[in-house]
Amino acid sequence: MPAALALFATGCSTTITNLTPSQLPRNANNLYPFEVSFDTTQKTIRENTLTPYVMVGTQLYPMQPTPMLKDRWEAQVPIPAMTNYVYYRYKFDYQYDRIPTPGESSRLSPTYQLEIVDK
Repeated sequence: MPAALALFATGCSTTITNLTPSQLPRNANNLYPFEVSFDTTQKTIRENTLTPYVMVGTQLYPMQPTPMLKDRWEAQVPIPAMTNYVYYRYKFDYQYDRIPTPGESSRLSPTYQLEIVDK
C-alpha cells in the first residue's frame, strides 16, 4: 500500500470521553461537577490552545485542567435548584497548524444527560 494511502487509511482520530456520572445527588449550592477527557492523534493541534467547555443549552462554562492528570478537564456548573435533568455537551476549541496562518476549529461531543436526584 502506498504511504499516502496508508496515512489516509489510518487518519486522525479524536475521542471525547464523558467522565461525569449519569446521576448526581442534589446539593445545597446547586453546583455540579463535570469532567471529560480529550484524546487525539491529530498532530497539527497547537499545544496550549485547547479550550474546553461544558455546554448546557447555549451557555458555555469554561473547564480547567484536572490537577496531575493529562488531557482531562473539570468544571463546576450551576444548575437551577428545581432541575431534575440536564442535557449537555462538551465543546473543545483549538488552533491548528495551517499554511500560511494557523486555523481555528472545534469539536463537539454527543449530547449527554445528567439526572439530579433527591437524597
